[in-house]
Amino acid sequence: MIVQIWSATPTGMHGTLIQVEVHATGGLPRFYLVGLPDRTVNESRERIESALKSSATQFPRGRIIVNLAPADVHKEGSTFDLPIAVGLYGASHKTLMDRLAPVLSQTAFIGELGLSGQCRSVRGVLPICLELKKHGFERIVLPRQLQI
Repeated sequence: MIVQIWSATPTGMHGTLIQVEVHATGGLPRFYLVGLPDRTVNESRERIESALKSSATQFPRGRIIVNLAPADVHKEGSTFDLPIAVGLYGASHKTLMDRLAPVLSQTAFIGELGLSGQCRSVRGVLPICLELKKHGFERIVLPRQLQI
């Protein structure tokens, strides 16, 4: 099953729309992250797996490919933790994703995940949100900034 989730990344003073595609199939457990991810994005697998398990959600088994499109745009930072986690959850819950498809097509996700499943803020949210608004997204899911 292929799940498509929307996000964006800051590129200078602007944002770039990113489609997070998650394809989960049976077979030997493997996790591939493609689409010019930097080291922080590549490390998202460990954060997401721990966050899902801490949230009493099973990390999908089998062969998983996560594509961050467009492939020619360099992706950096932990901005994609939340959209990848939503895509992985959706890959394990096809019926739910089918029902939510109309809503998810107009929703974007931004955020870093802690090992406990807590959402954390990321840098560059303003240009990301402006880019998403320009593309007509009705909802943007992002962590609440917690500063003491």
